[in-house]
Amino acid sequence: MEFGKSKADVSGSSDCGLYENTNISTGNTTAKTQIMKIEEELYEPIEFCDSSKRKMKSGYNDTLKRLKCVILIITLLMIVVFITLISLAIVLLVPKSSVDSHWAQWSSWTSCDVTCGNGKHLRLRTCTNQLATTHECIGESLQTGECTNGNCTVGGQWSHWSSWTSCDVTCGQGTHLRSRTCINLVQANDVIDCPGKTVQTAECSKGNCPVDGQWAYWSRWTSCDVTCGTGSRLRTRRCTNPRPENKGNDCIGGSLQRSQCSVGTCSVNGQWAYWSSWTLCDVTCGKGSKLRTRRCTNPMPENKGRDCIGESLQSSLCSEVNCPADMSAFSVTQPDSYSKINGINKLNFSSTIYKFGNDFNISTGTYTCSTPGVYHFSAALVKKRDTSRVDRVYCYLNKNFQNLIYISVNPTDDDTDKGHAAVSQSIVINLDAGDTVYLTGCNGQPSTYMDRWSSFTGFLLYHRK
Repeated sequence: MEFGKSKADVSGSSDCGLYENTNISTGNTTAKTQIMKIEEELYEPIEFCDSSKRKMKSGYNDTLKRLKCVILIITLLMIVVFITLISLAIVLLVPKSSVDSHWAQWSSWTSCDVTCGNGKHLRLRTCTNQLATTHECIGESLQTGECTNGNCTVGGQWSHWSSWTSCDVTCGQGTHLRSRTCINLVQANDVIDCPGKTVQTAECSKGNCPVDGQWAYWSRWTSCDVTCGTGSRLRTRRCTNPRPENKGNDCIGGSLQRSQCSVGTCSVNGQWAYWSSWTLCDVTCGKGSKLRTRRCTNPMPENKGRDCIGESLQSSLCSEVNCPADMSAFSVTQPDSYSKINGINKLNFSSTIYKFGNDFNISTGTYTCSTPGVYHFSAALVKKRDTSRVDRVYCYLNKNFQNLIYISVNPTDDDTDKGHAAVSQSIVINLDAGDTVYLTGCNGQPSTYMDRWSSFTGFLLYHRK
């Protein structure tokens, strides 16, 4: 054999090589060795190594041996699985006609198919196949036989059922029935009855029954239909307990009930009575006026009711004979109300003592100058007599919008003043055409504090050239 060349370790350590269990040592030389070529099918290449390389080589060989062992085991397992699958395929795919078969044991007999007298029962067996290539089971798998279960008792015979009777109600759900008779048999001097019932019942229907209506409970009373005084209230009920159905009767009676109710005392608003007759014309010559009055008494306001709306005094123009030239005078009495002119309350009088000319208007209580001159005016105030104390009475005499004199009557300063008292004041003034003179600023209603004798007078003294 030939060896190839290799280098020796210069350190003096010995190298080693393995060739078919033969150790080969080399000297500590640097000469190259030749490695012989070995036939591939008979030998493995030789390899030289030191001690550490030998250990690595040995571990590698052990791992290689274990791997080969695992591959061999897996291969054997695959062969076993393959053989098993082939065997199962043979068993499943072989036709039954080619399998040998034989009968199993017969089963026990079943119970007799009658409860009395003669009847039949049966038994079964199954065909069991074997893994063979012979024919199937020849013979029957079912076998029948006769059996007896004692003597039967003979009973009576039923006749045919009768027709159903009429339903026992005229409406709604009810019942009807039918019957049959037993024809008894005699056996060994014993009478044998028929088994079962002689009468049979069933439900029947005659349509829905009519339902008469009945009233439900009354509702609560409504509130009184007035806010004061006597009124009425209502309550209702409905025919729903139950409702009338299937041509049943409606409820009897009314569905609405009314009752009287009261809510305190009502306030009464005042209403005017009829107008009085017109008074006489307030002048004896020239153009004047006449009056009529009405009172808030139809009815009077009560329980905080409203007063009458409108005027209680109404005036109308009237005409008398022509007055003498340059004559103007008036005197009126009975103060009873105020007229509001341009925001000023002017005292009115309801009775005329005399009147000359057209300068004084009794409906407004105002004297309007038509002729420039010197005039005399006077006012008399009379305090009313009463059982209770009446306070002082006062007014202002105005020219246009200016206070001229103050008229006041107040006899005492204490609360004992209950009788009459009067005062009168007068003034002489110059008036131009269009100037006005009137009483204003009086206290309270005239009819409350002033007596009917109170008066207002004026007249022309002389012309002013």
